[in-house]
Amino acid sequence: MSKDTLIKTAYQQDVVANNEKDVYYGDDLGAPDNMAFVIADGDVGDDYFKNFGRDDSIITGKKIFDGNNDGIIGFGKNGLLDVDRINSKKAGNDQLSLSNEDGKIGALRYLGEMNGQHAYADFQTKMNFVEHFGPGMESAIGDDSFSMKYGAVLFDNALGLNLGNDVIEGAVTSINIVTTFALGSTEINSSVNYENRWMKDGEAYTAFSLSAPPGPNGYHDSAGSITFKGEYGGFLTLQEIHQDADGQNFYVYALVTP
Repeated sequence: MSKDTLIKTAYQQDVVANNEKDVYYGDDLGAPDNMAFVIADGDVGDDYFKNFGRDDSIITGKKIFDGNNDGIIGFGKNGLLDVDRINSKKAGNDQLSLSNEDGKIGALRYLGEMNGQHAYADFQTKMNFVEHFGPGMESAIGDDSFSMKYGAVLFDNALGLNLGNDVIEGAVTSINIVTTFALGSTEINSSVNYENRWMKDGEAYTAFSLSAPPGPNGYHDSAGSITFKGEYGGFLTLQEIHQDADGQNFYVYALVTP
């Protein structure tokens, strides 16, 4: 797969434009196969997605209508996702139902676009992150840059999507890297070594690979990389594994410099 491929290791499930009420299955949190449901252009019908997990995603060819442009796609009063809504007053043809073992899902969050594909995932992941770590930042699809003095950055690498090659600068040793899939061993205080380091224009850079769950047929790829600007070498240490009441794991890393 090329570095510009949105779906890296997720299992792709095409949602066909047959204008019928089909049923698609994700997997409960912790199952080995994270699903990327690719919604076809055209009328797919009022489809039902069962067991839509935190590591599953919705991929569309056009952005889902977002009335206030806040990146949160709330479902209607009927609990359905109007995936092809035209505007605030005109509904689309397709009303999708998403549920997990706790019931219906009420909102998705927008993760960004790559090569004409738009990615969405359960908003509850971001809510859980904020509840435990504070507002923080989240890595989106593609390359991001963060300049921070403290706080946490969420990398939802359990989705198996392309989060790009991100750069973090500032007080990097005071920033927590929070992932949804472990970058290495799950033993507390275990370390992840850097993948590359270099100097450019008098600035130091140290890059770490962002692991992703194994894909179909054991296919391995990364979800991107995390580069710390201003540091030459070092390693990431697993400080904590935080598990929410609903079973979602967050792996908390800190950069340790030479």
